[in-house]
Amino acid sequence: MGCLKLSYHSTGSPSVLRVVHSSYKEESICPETLCEEKIAPVYLRIEPKKNDQNIGVNGYVFNNPLKYTDKSGELLFAFLVPIIGKVATAIIGGAIIGAAASSATYAVAGGITGNFSWNGLGRSALYGAVAGGISGGLSAFGAMSSTTSATGQFFQKSTFGVLKASASQIGTDLIFGNKITLGGMAGAITGGLISAKLPNWKAIQGGWAANAAGEIAHNSIKGGIVGLASGAVGAAVNGEDVGRGAIFGLRNGALGGFAQSAAMVATFGATYKMQMGSRDLSGVNFRRGGVYQSIFNREVTWGNNIVTNSETSMSTYSHELVHYDQYLRLGWANFQGRGIYEQFLNSIFGVNVYDPSRYEDYLEAEASYKQE
Repeated sequence: MGCLKLSYHSTGSPSVLRVVHSSYKEESICPETLCEEKIAPVYLRIEPKKNDQNIGVNGYVFNNPLKYTDKSGELLFAFLVPIIGKVATAIIGGAIIGAAASSATYAVAGGITGNFSWNGLGRSALYGAVAGGISGGLSAFGAMSSTTSATGQFFQKSTFGVLKASASQIGTDLIFGNKITLGGMAGAITGGLISAKLPNWKAIQGGWAANAAGEIAHNSIKGGIVGLASGAVGAAVNGEDVGRGAIFGLRNGALGGFAQSAAMVATFGATYKMQMGSRDLSGVNFRRGGVYQSIFNREVTWGNNIVTNSETSMSTYSHELVHYDQYLRLGWANFQGRGIYEQFLNSIFGVNVYDPSRYEDYLEAEASYKQE
């Protein structure tokens, strides 16, 4: 049928194959007509435009059991495994971020109030990991439909807002000796929904100090507004005084916003304005001048934050912006979980996750493949 020659290797199972074309160009895999190559005992069906549902042992049914028949009975398993993997990855990514955010909130707030303890820090990290894991799991389910639509973006912002509100609630509750209650968690969910509707910080003209101070002030105020609503809802659910709960929520939210922003600036640096042609970069926070850069001297994308240094090249900016696109496409938790996993593979086991030929396997490889 005029198909190009494909190379492959078995991964240990006769029904699992990896297909790679030597030019690594998606459009070069197959000409315009549909191709079907029989590589016994597996049929591979490949279309001009990449469609993950058409590649594999069940490609002949296009992963559609309602329209076609799956005589082997393998379709359900093939359908569920990727979903479980994505949710698990998002839960782990969310748990790591939640633990970090809650710990940062506790550490900074503890330093300000003088109520810091190592036991409290450990509990804050544990509770933050649980809250982050739940938020990450919800993010993964939301990402299965669409993350680029207005509804999808609101869902991702809401679940991330729940994580930040939970981190503020957990960290400050432990500092002030309050119990973590069901009302507090209900308040955190409310806070996440409100946070998604409030404007995020954007870099301003000016130096490092101006942007650092502006971001901390902005997020302290935003955190206070979110905390005010969260505290009121939490008190209502717990059957307590709503006005008193709102005041405590305002205090906890403002303190949490301050702590998380200060930790972000200290770790990854202050924001700065950046322009790259006509591309809309309004959703990206470019950062530099943090502890991370002074230790590792390398770029990284953390959520919608692209961390750079004074020597960052335009090709590296392009590479990191591919990561930002992945963050939008996959959702914050799945993206971060996969990124952490890939760095683990690279640093511990020496897996070359940057190899452009593996752009379908690793996010880093995809960024290397697509960077300009």
